[in-house]
Amino acid sequence: MAWVVDTCVIIDVVEDDPEFGAASARFLQSHLRHGLVASPFTYVELAPVFGGSLELEEEFLAAAGIRFDEQWTRADSLAAHAA
Repeated sequence: MAWVVDTCVIIDVVEDDPEFGAASARFLQSHLRHGLVASPFTYVELAPVFGGSLELEEEFLAAAGIRFDEQWTRADSLAAHAA
């Protein structure tokens, strides 16, 4: 099962956050084999980080192995809420 990656983890890596950047990058790398997915909310929240450029955002996500085209259902949202 793929891991859903929170926006802040991706921002840590993109901005090379001095406190969390390396740890977030290691986390993503260690879970890559299971698959990484960004929710539609994360996809939208990342827009400012890339200056609103879909091309830059999608290039980064692809390079990081994070899919953003996963079908998202109400059941997924309810499971995430319960967790």
